[in-house]
Amino acid sequence: MRKILAILILVLCPNLAVSSLFSLPERLKPNVDFWTKIYSFYDTNQVVFHDLENFKIYDVLELPKVVNQLSSQVYKKEVKNKLKQISDSLDKDDAKRLRAQSGLKSQFAVGLKISGRYVDEMKAILKSFDLPSDLIAMVFVESLFNLSASSGAGASGPWGLIKETAQTSGIFVNRFTDERLDPVVATVGAAQFLKKTKERLGNWPLTITAFNCGHNGMDRAAKNLGTNQLEVIIDQHESPIFGFASKNYYAEVLAAMRIFDNHEKYFPGLTKDQPWNYDLVQLLRPIEVSDLLTSKAISKTDLISFNPGLTKRTLEGHEVIPANYALRVPKGYKDLFYDKVKGIPNKNREQAQWKISTKYHAKGNETLELIAKKNGIDSQFLADRLGESTRYRPKGAIIIRSQAHRFSPLLEIGKDILASIIPSKIIKNANQD
Repeated sequence: MRKILAILILVLCPNLAVSSLFSLPERLKPNVDFWTKIYSFYDTNQVVFHDLENFKIYDVLELPKVVNQLSSQVYKKEVKNKLKQISDSLDKDDAKRLRAQSGLKSQFAVGLKISGRYVDEMKAILKSFDLPSDLIAMVFVESLFNLSASSGAGASGPWGLIKETAQTSGIFVNRFTDERLDPVVATVGAAQFLKKTKERLGNWPLTITAFNCGHNGMDRAAKNLGTNQLEVIIDQHESPIFGFASKNYYAEVLAAMRIFDNHEKYFPGLTKDQPWNYDLVQLLRPIEVSDLLTSKAISKTDLISFNPGLTKRTLEGHEVIPANYALRVPKGYKDLFYDKVKGIPNKNREQAQWKISTKYHAKGNETLELIAKKNGIDSQFLADRLGESTRYRPKGAIIIRSQAHRFSPLLEIGKDILASIIPSKIIKNANQD
C-alpha cells in the first residue's frame, strides 16, 4: 500500500515545492525529479540506468537485497553485464552518456529518522548566521546524517567537510578532537563557509554548488563565462574538478529539500528520533578519559554518543580532555557527574596536565605559531612553556602536551546560539571543578 502511495506522489506531485529562496531553472527540473526518485522511490537493491545529461531512464535492474549495503556493490558483475547490454542497444553518442545509479530510498529513510536527534540545533545555528534553515538538506546529500561518514577525498562528518575547509571556517581537527564529526560544531563551520561564499558569489545555486567543488573554482567559472546562472555554467564550463557530482549537487540538494519538507508524503508512517537531550559540564583542569570511566562519572556509550567529536586517540587514552572543554552528559546527570569527578585522586588530575601527545622535531625554520598550528594546539601555551614569543624559531625536539589542543567553545555556542533560539534548550552556566 505504501509503495502504491509513493508511486501516486511521484506521478501526481512530482514537483512538490521547495523554498522560494532557491530557484529551480527549467533546465534542472529533470535532474531534480530524477534525484527525488533516487532518494524516495528506488531502493538500495535497484540500479537505475540513465542518460547522465537528460536523465532519461532506460531500465532498472532488480537485485537481491543486501543488509545495510547497496546491492550493486556486491553484484558488480550483474550490473556490468546489464550496462553493456543497454549500451550495445544505443547509438554511440547515447552510449557515452549511459550511467548507472543505485537507489537510496532505505538509506534516505534512515537519514530522516536520525535527523530528528540533531536537526533542531543545526537549524538554530544556521538561523544564527542569517542563513535559511532549509540548507539542512545538504546534510542528506553529504552524509544522510551519518556523523562518522567519510569519503575518499578526505571529507568527514555530517556536512562532509575536508580538513582545510574546517580549519579555515574556525573549527578544529587535531589529535584530541575532530569537530567535523560533531553535528553542532560542524554546522558552525559549514555556516561560516556558506555565509562567506554567498557574499562572494551572490546567489544560492552557485553557493551550494561551491560547497561541493570549492568557491574559488565556482568563482572562476562564473567570471570566465560572464554569468551567475548555474544552468549555463553546467552546460558550458569544463574543468576536471567540475564533473557529474558537481554539476548535479544543487539538483540533489533541492531533491533532498523537497523530500525533507514533505517527508510525511514521501515516507508515510516514518517516525523521527527524539532530539538528543543533554547537559553541558566543564572542568577547570584536564582529565583522563580512563578516570572518567573508572569513576563512573559517565559511561563509555554516553561519552561517545553525546560527544562524537572526541577522536579514537582520546577515547583510547592517548590524549586528555583539556581544561574548560565542554562535555555533553545525559540530561539530569550533571550533578552526579561532578560528584563522581570529585572522587578521582588529585594526583591523577595533576598527571593529566603533563600528558604528552607527541614530540615535534623542529628544524629552526618554523615559528612556534606555525608549529602550534600544525599540531592543533594553542601557540601561546607553547610559547609560555618555552619562555619565548610565538615568533621564536626553535630547533630540536618540542614536546606537545595533550592539554594544549584547541577546541571550539561548545558552552558558549550553547548559551549564545541554541538557548536564544530554542527556548526548551536553555543551557545555564556549567559548574566547574
